[in-house]
Amino acid sequence: MLIYHFIYKTVHTNGNYYYGRHSTTNLNDGYLGSGTWIKNIKKTSNLTREILEYSDSIENLKILESKYLEENYGKSGCMNRTKDTDGYTSEQSRKIQKDRVENGTHHLLSGEIQSKYQKKKYENGTHPWCSSEYRKKMAKKITENNGWNINIEQRRESAYELVKKGTHPFLDKQKAKKRTKIRMENGTHNCLTQHKCNHCGKEGQGPAMLRHHFNNCKQKDIHPLD
Repeated sequence: MLIYHFIYKTVHTNGNYYYGRHSTTNLNDGYLGSGTWIKNIKKTSNLTREILEYSDSIENLKILESKYLEENYGKSGCMNRTKDTDGYTSEQSRKIQKDRVENGTHHLLSGEIQSKYQKKKYENGTHPWCSSEYRKKMAKKITENNGWNINIEQRRESAYELVKKGTHPFLDKQKAKKRTKIRMENGTHNCLTQHKCNHCGKEGQGPAMLRHHFNNCKQKDIHPLD
């Protein structure tokens, strides 16, 4: 059986690209890469693969890949995370992420990426809050939970409008922090509000009670509502 060994370049429509190696018996197998960047792209139709060079063995293939990575790693648009032909081990990856968190450079610390992602989902209508059926379902669920946060439907409608206008506090990290601080200081934040489960009688604060009590209470069948 003939096996093809080759170096490929996967290119996104936005200009970013990724180098890798692949061995296959079918040149049209649709393989685009196994790197983190590739895996995080949901719309693969934006990606195209170009075969750059063939090799007669896996050993020579690694040498070729090393050459391409050495030439392109670190350049603008190159999405390879390392120039090591074997990639990162899980331990190396965890250490890199930990270092980024400790020195404050990890992208999840800024909130910017999450804000852009959520805003984009609202704009293209794929965020669950854009669905009236989803909002009705959540409103019904929380209303059944002893009427806790009975106005959730109206709150979600308001939040959706704020996001469309670009004025929702969650789109601005500083505004969100300030808003949370004020609510914590004046005691109106939902995590400070006490609620009592109508099945087991346990009292606790907001979100945790909704997750573990009311309709989700373990004693719901033992102590049903009258």
